[in-house]
Formats: sequence, C-alpha cells, structure tokens
Amino acid sequence: MKNSKRTGLAFLSTLLLLGAGALSAQQPAPAAGVVQETVDVEVVNIDVRVTDRQGASVTGLTVSDFQVFEHGSRVDPVNFYEVVSDDPEASTPIWLTLYFDQHNMLSANRDRALSELEFDLPAVLEDRRVRVMIAAHDQEPRVLQGFTRDWGAIRSALGRLKGQGTVGDARDGLRQSAQLSVTSAFQRMRGSDRLDRQNAALSIDALLGEMRTYAREIYADSESSFEALGNFVRTLSWLEGRKALIYVSDGVVERPLGSLMEHLQDLLTGSATTAGGLVENRSGGLAGGTPGTGGVFDRNASQEVGRLQQEVEQYRATATIRAIIAEANTYGVTLFAAKPPPGDAATSARRSKGRGALLEISDYREALHGLAEGTGGFARTGGGSLTGLLPQAVGGMQSYYSLGLSAGDKAEGEFTTIEVRVKGRGMNADYRQSYIKKGVRSRISERALAAVYVGESDNSHRMEVSVDAMIPVEGEDLFDVQMWIEFPINSVELFEVDGVHTSATRLVVVAMDDDDALTAAQHLDVPLQVPAESLAEALESHYRAGLRVRLPAGRQRIALGLWDQTARAGSVLTDALTVE
Repeated sequence: MKNSKRTGLAFLSTLLLLGAGALSAQQPAPAAGVVQETVDVEVVNIDVRVTDRQGASVTGLTVSDFQVFEHGSRVDPVNFYEVVSDDPEASTPIWLTLYFDQHNMLSANRDRALSELEFDLPAVLEDRRVRVMIAAHDQEPRVLQGFTRDWGAIRSALGRLKGQGTVGDARDGLRQSAQLSVTSAFQRMRGSDRLDRQNAALSIDALLGEMRTYAREIYADSESSFEALGNFVRTLSWLEGRKALIYVSDGVVERPLGSLMEHLQDLLTGSATTAGGLVENRSGGLAGGTPGTGGVFDRNASQEVGRLQQEVEQYRATATIRAIIAEANTYGVTLFAAKPPPGDAATSARRSKGRGALLEISDYREALHGLAEGTGGFARTGGGSLTGLLPQAVGGMQSYYSLGLSAGDKAEGEFTTIEVRVKGRGMNADYRQSYIKKGVRSRISERALAAVYVGESDNSHRMEVSVDAMIPVEGEDLFDVQMWIEFPINSVELFEVDGVHTSATRLVVVAMDDDDALTAAQHLDVPLQVPAESLAEALESHYRAGLRVRLPAGRQRIALGLWDQTARAGSVLTDALTVE
C-alpha cells in the first residue's frame, strides 16, 4: 500500500439520532467514571500446546510447570487455564482459513493441494466449533467463501479454484530465466580449469551484475506477497476464539541469493571441493585462497563480493516477516505453512530441467518455516502429501494451555518477545513468540485498512452508508463527498452510569483508490447517551453520523469500521464509490 497526502477526511460536526428525540445530539462530556480512550489489550493470552516425544498432547499440567520470560526476564502469569479436546464445556470457536498463495504457486501444485486438503475437511468439521474460510492471493487477496460450516459451500469455493491458471504459472518462466542467468555465470566459472586475471574480472563482474538484478526483482515480489499476507491476517483480528491460517504456497524468498552467496564464498576461499585454482597470476602462480585449497579470486575480487553481500542485505525480507509474526501473535492467529507436492510428473520434469542449481540461489522454504514456527504453528515443506495436515493443525487448537500475561505496563505499539519453558524431560512447547501492544485506535484502523484492501465485510452491527452530495473543490481535482453512516442503537451494548445509558463505541473510515493510494484513517467517538426513561424508544431507533470525505475523482473503495468496546465486538463494511 502507498500513503497518499492528496486526500483528506473530515467528519461533519452534525450528529443526528433518527427517531430518538429525547437523546442528546451534541458531543457530551464523558460521564463520571467512564474512560473514553480505553486500552484494548491489558492481558495477553499466550496459548501453549505441549507434546511429548511421540507428538501426543500432554494434559494435566499446572501453572507451576511453566516458566515464562519477556525479553529474557521471568514474569508470572496473571491467569492460567487448560482446554482439552473432549471438554464438554469447550465452546470457543475455531476459525480455520485456507489461504492459497497463487501468486507463488503453480496451478498443478495448487490442484494437488486442493484435493488433499479437501479430503480432510469433513473430519475436521466434525468438531462443531470449526468454521472454514477459503481465500486466495493472486494480484491481491480475495475471499472466495466466508466462514461457514456448510460443506457444500466450502466444496463449491474449492471447486472454483481447480483448473484455473495462477500468477505463479505466468511468472514461472521469467523466474527460471532470471535464476538460470545467475547460475550459468556461476557454473561457467566453476567449470573452467584456469582463468587469467583479466577473464576472472570479467566473469565476476558479469556474475555480480546478474545477482544484483535478481536480488532486486525477487525482493520486490516477495515484499508484495508478504504485504498481502499481513493485510489478510489483520482481517481476522476481531474474531473471538482460536484462529488458524493454512498458508499454501510453493514458497516465498526471504533471503535472495542467500544460498548462492555461501557457495560463492566457498569458491573464493577455497573451501569448495574444486580441484586446483581457477585464476592464474602474472608470475605463474595461483591467485586467491590458501595454497592448494582451490581458491578462485584474489583479495580484490573477494572484497567486491563482500560489498555485494552488504548490498544484498537490504533485499532481505526478514524484518517484514518478523512484523507479520508479531501482528499474527497479537491477533491470536496461528500460521501453518504447506508446500504442495509437485502436481504431476510432466510439471515436475519441466521445472527440474536445467534447474539443478535452484537452491544454490535462494531458499523458498525458509520463510514458510519462520512464519509458522514464530506463531506456534508448523510447516510441512518436504514435498510429501498434505493429507493429515488439517487434523493436526486443528488438533493443536483443541488442546492447549492459556497463560495470561499482563500488558498494562506496556506502551502502545511496544514489541515484546516471549519464551515459554515447560518443566520435565522430553516435552515440547509450541507457542506465540512475540506480540505488539495494540489499543482501540490501532486495532480498528488496521482492521478497516485490511478490509478495504481485501474487499471484505463483516457487518454484524448492520451499518449502512449513503451519499448525499459530491461537491467539487475549487482549483483542485478533488471532491468533498458528504456521507451518512447509521446503525441500530440496539446493535451496540450500553452501560449505565448514574441513570444514563452510554456506549463506548468508535467509528473509523478509510478510502483507497485503484492505485492503492490510501487516505489516513479518521476516527469518531460515538457520543451516545440515553436517559433511562428514553431507553425503550432508543432501542427501536438508529444512530446517524454525518461525515465529509475529500477524495479525488475516480473509483474508490471505502471501509467503515465500528468497534464496541463494552461488548468487545466490531464490524466492518466495505463498498465501492465512483467520485465524479
């Protein structure tokens, strides 16, 4: 996404209540004892699954069996409880998302993954807590089927993906070409018996140029894929319950050239198993490396490669991956990564032809493992069948320990690392390894931004939006768009203070154009106070807020977010608008 400074939002000062004449239409002062800017996360629950050497869940542990550390310092949990799969009181929903990364996956591999995952879904749905969403990422994420237990709807969504081409199909030839241009230059040097100094310089210049181009292109593509995943994770932030996202992909590069760099350094220093030197100096001796070890280049060449290593560091996506992990942990989303097996023999042969050095360039599986393990999940990337993955993932959602950690002393946006140790030999603990302190403003803003990006609505508060007018701004290619938002008052929870029923509700609005340029998120506290004698009438009425949005001409996507702090529930509504 790109930020835009050419648009702005301004809420109108007029706030009206339809059908509730006894209600205040002005911004009220906070009632005594009411904190309007409440913090959403004061206790962070770290869910821990404990298994034995055989991978079976370990039950019956107590809080004294756990040690918890924040940034390396021991902390005591403020609450603790255990959930087991056969607990009749266990009613927490399990939200299971199948996310197909078609931007980085061949269609044949995708179809194999669809068939194998579909096989396990009926058994997973036997747990009535499970709800399934189907999503795909092509150029951007899209929801094919919202959360449901309807097996027919789920199968229909999966069926719509089968047989379709993917972005990965179109990109595969280009990616192979870029990889081969790098590896061919590398292999030419390795295959030479002896290079003079001049030819060595030309060879390394050609190789380094190819490597720089490759690193830039792969980094931009990876960042785009990770940004899409991060935005999709945020769309799950308001769900209450256990959340699992199965990330199905052929792989995304975290460190472009990471593997090739190791081989190149081996070749330079003589660590590689090459026979003899490849560079001959003017005196007839061998240049570079320890004598007799097969070093290739001289000190200047080695320094050039060192500079390239430093340059390539800026193309690492590690920081982006860590941010996704931290946000997924903050929102309670566990990631499970699945690399499909090759879809068919022909595809496998086509991709393997001339690609023996693929893993010498970049590791496409490293990021999948990092995302999964950092959020308490696991990755299956060995190329085998994905059958059994879903029951294993959901099983971890059914039996676990929850350790509540106090976040009251954390600043908004503060990043905290977590380590959990379990007493006893042979026990393994899977858990979220970090989180970020998020308040109401951050959560509702990020939820609305993610929703407008994905084009997804979850409107349990039954919000509606209407447009009154679009007024041109003199001298600029902008319009002031006047809108109204309304929702039933009985859709939010009211609490009573001194005979007045009040809501702790906030609205937010964001807009995005077709170039993904965003307006800044704008917030509005809902000044809803209802005297006790007017409560019955108010509950049959609607709250209405006017707002003015300054937008450029053209198609816009609008997201409206509502957060009810008292009920700890939110809604988001997305809509399209053509400004003209």
